Amino acid sequence: MSIDISDDTPLTLDSIPPETLLDRAQAAVAIRARGIRVSYATLATKATRGGGPPFKRFGKQAVYRWADVVAWIHETMGEAAKTTSERRERSGQ
Repeated sequence: MSIDISDDTPLTLDSIPPETLLDRAQAAVAIRARGIRVSYATLATKATRGGGPPFKRFGKQAVYRWADVVAWIHETMGEAAKTTSERRERSGQ
């Protein structure tokens, strides 16, 4: 699958079909194209240390299902806030 990010229009998380399989480089490009700063290296590190989206192996290649990537983004993203101090207030810091 080719991911076209030549247009400056922001892409949404649902603009890729959920069952689409992406390699690590494609997944990083697709995530960044949606305004979330995640690199190939970050996905690779999280694949070894944990905390990243689930993936399967196809030979030596990591393959991500887009629905799993989107679920990981939603799980990783914090709650909506109106100010930066709200996070501290919620956590009691």
